[in-house]
Amino acid sequence: MAEALQVDVVPLLLHGVNEVLPRNSWCAFAGKITVCAGQRIMATDAAWGEDYVVRTKRVRQYYVDWYREVAGQIETAAYYRQLTLDKYRFKGVEVLREVKRNLTKFANYAAWVDTPCTAQRVVVLNSGWGEFALLFCTDASPHGSDCGRSRCRQNAIGTLCGRWTIAEMASC
Repeated sequence: MAEALQVDVVPLLLHGVNEVLPRNSWCAFAGKITVCAGQRIMATDAAWGEDYVVRTKRVRQYYVDWYREVAGQIETAAYYRQLTLDKYRFKGVEVLREVKRNLTKFANYAAWVDTPCTAQRVVVLNSGWGEFALLFCTDASPHGSDCGRSRCRQNAIGTLCGRWTIAEMASC
């Protein structure tokens, strides 16, 4: 539409909406939504491409790269602490307290979660109530690298059976 009308576009990036207002969820969660405005894309700027298809691909890639950069700065173990606690809110008071104690005791597992992933495969066994495995799989790759943690949501095998948790990532 912008091309047909020959108007400039100001790209906007919204980060955190999925965590605060998850799709198909019956409630909103506590969290932060970040809004970023990018540089204006002029309708006549040939650097974005001459035709619609090329321009669309470049703008899409711009958003992918921009989102990865913003997420790499924002998404740390501390960022996901509240989301993790919300996942345990309805599992009982004692479970929630223990998860909260573990997150505090191990500083949200930041030493492990916020470091770049170099292993080909990660297996987590007996991690309390599974909070470490959950944090490891929901955390975006720090420093803008894509080690596969974002794919972990789809590829992880997460089983919470009593107090045993197994999380496996096929490619990291």
